[in-house]
Amino acid sequence: MSRAGTADVVTVKPANNVYTVLALISFLIVMAAMLALYLKAGTLFGEGGLMG
Repeated sequence: MSRAGTADVVTVKPANNVYTVLALISFLIVMAAMLALYLKAGTLFGEGGLMG
């Protein structure tokens, strides 16, 4: 449905590149936090870290 007064149909491709980039950035931040937690666990829980 168009609000324009003409009968021309304007097709617009959805541009969700911004959401893709935001999702990728948030995923990388979470992975970096998990890696930092895993590396820090060696000093918190001894030499075995989280794995034992």
